[in-house]
Amino acid sequence: MKKYTNTLLLILQVFLCANAFGQSIKIADFGGIADGKTCSKKAFADAIKYAETHGIKEILLDEGTYVFNIEDIEKEACVKIKGIDSLSIIGKTDDKGNPTTTLLRKYKFLDNAHAKSILRVESSKNFTLKNVVFDNSPRYSSAAKVIAKDSGGISMEVLEGNPLLPDTHFYCANLWDSKTKMMKHVESLTYGGDAKAEEFKVKIADLHRRIVRLDSPKIAGKVSMGDLVSWCFGYNGVQVMFEKCDNLYVENVRTLNAIGFCMNTSESCNVRSKDVKFIAPDNQLMVCSRDAWKSYANTGDVVMENMYIEGVRWDGQNAHGSFLRIEEIFGEHEMRLLKYVGGWAPTMKTDTKIGFMVNPSKEIILTVESVEMKRDGENRPNYYVRFKEKIPQEITSGIICNVYAWTFSSYKVLNCTFKNIAGSPGILRNKDALYEGCKFINVMYPLLIGGALNEGEGIVPKDVRIVGCEFISSGWVFRHGAYGCIGIRSSHQKEKYDFDKKYSKTIGEPYFYMKNISILGNTFKDSNIGINAEGVDGLSIRNNLFINVRVPIEEKYNRNVSINANTIK
Repeated sequence: MKKYTNTLLLILQVFLCANAFGQSIKIADFGGIADGKTCSKKAFADAIKYAETHGIKEILLDEGTYVFNIEDIEKEACVKIKGIDSLSIIGKTDDKGNPTTTLLRKYKFLDNAHAKSILRVESSKNFTLKNVVFDNSPRYSSAAKVIAKDSGGISMEVLEGNPLLPDTHFYCANLWDSKTKMMKHVESLTYGGDAKAEEFKVKIADLHRRIVRLDSPKIAGKVSMGDLVSWCFGYNGVQVMFEKCDNLYVENVRTLNAIGFCMNTSESCNVRSKDVKFIAPDNQLMVCSRDAWKSYANTGDVVMENMYIEGVRWDGQNAHGSFLRIEEIFGEHEMRLLKYVGGWAPTMKTDTKIGFMVNPSKEIILTVESVEMKRDGENRPNYYVRFKEKIPQEITSGIICNVYAWTFSSYKVLNCTFKNIAGSPGILRNKDALYEGCKFINVMYPLLIGGALNEGEGIVPKDVRIVGCEFISSGWVFRHGAYGCIGIRSSHQKEKYDFDKKYSKTIGEPYFYMKNISILGNTFKDSNIGINAEGVDGLSIRNNLFINVRVPIEEKYNRNVSINANTIK
């Protein structure tokens, strides 16, 4: 009887709360306590279910830390939302506007876990996330100071604020200057799968003194006494996932630590963010082993404003879709197209456009009338497409095509900062794009513009502008055959991945020319190469300032080039 009475009181309390605040509910009314101790997984699930059933528009969070106790990180997500339109999750802020609501995942540690998400939102239009911090306990990366080295390996003292865990591997490791805490201008020490070997196993040598040992002659030959070293405990997973979330809005969100990708947005139309930050606290150095915010196969208008990204391994903002290749043509209107790289099969809508690159300077665009996706014996996605128009004779098997169903109408990156990134600050494989007022500071790879046929990532960009940005001490390692602060090049399908030591760059005319790329009024400082551009039809480089840049501009295999009014100091 008492249990029944308590249930009625809870329902009444929630009902009164929802009515009093006009379609808003509080996690606290469902048992969620932001005390840093109490598990709130059920409270969030109950609140989300109630919101779905009763048409609630806002779920309000308290100041403090909500804990999610996860036993199996590869099977359990913390918060899942599916098929709820016009829902907002809103946390608290301090008097300076910083978010004070944290979602903390506590989990049973697993080396190189393919982790489920802290937050997964799927098929939910008009979703809003505001004033929230994401974190893990233990954090999934560490940092240490080199205190001894010999021919067989190194000993390191783990910095305060970083986890000291047994049986981890040296994934996605990077080298830092101990005085400036800036990444050194060398390649990453390790990447992903290359760190699975026994020599990259980090062993605890002295628990009390927080000393670990890495028996790796390879690493010993690359570091110096006193260097700082960062590494992650794995490289898989997506921590915050937005899938098929049209009209998505993310504001004032922080990521302190992530397992795998911090965020991923896919198959969503119209995405806007403001004041989203990815930054490591204390002595942590690295946030995660993968991208800060990956954007895949999205459409509509995308705006990223006042984003701050520091300390991620791989890329800051990776924006791309996928190429398809013609496998078979059936009659006058139908063909089979293969997504030859990657297993994800994004939706292709009717009435969208597909552009067939019949030669380096000609694209024939056809309109999709109907489409069906089927997987072949190797589990690769094949798209059986019927076009409204007749297929011209110039279009033959083997041709690679741009899929405009998986690219933005427009993409704007405004007043954003990219710093100490062991990858590219951004990878742009889209059209109608603008980087304006951004800062790129001490980033390993170039800001990369160009399709990646070898990785299946498209489209080949066109109508891109980089305006009023600042590039400092960046681009010291090549990516897809491009160097410098800005690298403009579409890799060829025969080229290898960048970290493959057998990588060989194809020389000469591109598979397909990028169209209309302008670099206007930017400042480049203290770098080896400023702008490296290949394979552009309509390249404009004007009114830029180069200070202490060894090679300001390097361009070849371009058409219709305009380079003028640049200043070199």
